[in-house]
Amino acid sequence: DQYFTAIKLNERIGVKNAQTYNNIAQVYIDLDYLVDALEYLKKGLKIAEENNQFSTLVDIYYNFSLVYERLGKYEKAYHAYLQYNKYDDSLKSQMYSDKVNNISEQQEIESKRKEFEKVQLSAQLELEKKDSQINLRNYIIYSFIAGIAAVLIIIIILLKLFRQKTRANTIL
Repeated sequence: DQYFTAIKLNERIGVKNAQTYNNIAQVYIDLDYLVDALEYLKKGLKIAEENNQFSTLVDIYYNFSLVYERLGKYEKAYHAYLQYNKYDDSLKSQMYSDKVNNISEQQEIESKRKEFEKVQLSAQLELEKKDSQINLRNYIIYSFIAGIAAVLIIIIILLKLFRQKTRANTIL
């Protein structure tokens, strides 16, 4: 009953979901109402193909193979099973491809992050080196200025002493 309610609601809002039809068919298969199951599988197949619902196509073709096998239509069961394998392999291949792509994207992101960290560290080291050079240059300049100031002070003191001595000698 809930599946039929879901179909009515889906039709009312304009949603086409093949999985609901497949679920109803699954119930009919379990009850061994195989003709009814075929009817819902066909409806679900049409919707799934129109809407590219590949994971549902896998389930539908698997159920087709079960129904046809139970009905004794082994050739149809075989062809349905081939379709099931085709879509199942495609989905698994896509899933593995997505995982591989995701892993390679993560590796690329990690590589770029490490490269960025290296560049950032290199820039920081370069700044520290320039700061060190500037500090050394400033130290040399301030030392030179202090040295000149000290020499000037000594010269001024010596000149003063020399003048005082000259005055003292002149007075004597």
